[in-house]
Amino acid sequence: MFEEVATLKTGSLYDILERRGRVPVLSEQSIEAALASPDDAALLNIEAGRPVLQFERLSFDAEGQPLEFVVSAYRGDKYRVHALLRK
Repeated sequence: MFEEVATLKTGSLYDILERRGRVPVLSEQSIEAALASPDDAALLNIEAGRPVLQFERLSFDAEGQPLEFVVSAYRGDKYRVHALLRK
């Protein structure tokens, strides 16, 4: 029996994970200032070395198994981070 091959052409990553019974239920994310790498700068249409916000996220499924690791860069001149903190 062969497992169906899923690609992002057949749905989003989260759709694919849900069909496989593995959805993120907890994520830990860090945000820091960084300088755009040449690759990120080209994608963001800015000069290399310009400030960016770098997000690093690790998500876990209901069993506590790591499910997703993401590193993203956002233009430092276009985004604002808002957080609601509760006790």
